[in-house]
Amino acid sequence: MRPRGIALLGAVAAKAVLGPDFRVTRHRGELLDVDIAPFVTATIHPAAIVRNRDDAARQAERRRFADDLRTVAAAAR
Repeated sequence: MRPRGIALLGAVAAKAVLGPDFRVTRHRGELLDVDIAPFVTATIHPAAIVRNRDDAARQAERRRFADDLRTVAAAAR
């Protein structure tokens, strides 16, 4: 199977695919040069958004997550 791209949601998924040293906080939303798919990216798990304690932080995190998904959509075209 050769996917058009891979979007990894959360640190557990990212580390399982990219290795234990991968940090979502450091490489979030970046298109990574790995040979398992034409593009691979990682972002937070959506559940992390609701774990923020205040509304402003949740909204900011939701916007960043949406930006990460736009990166995936653009790369998949």
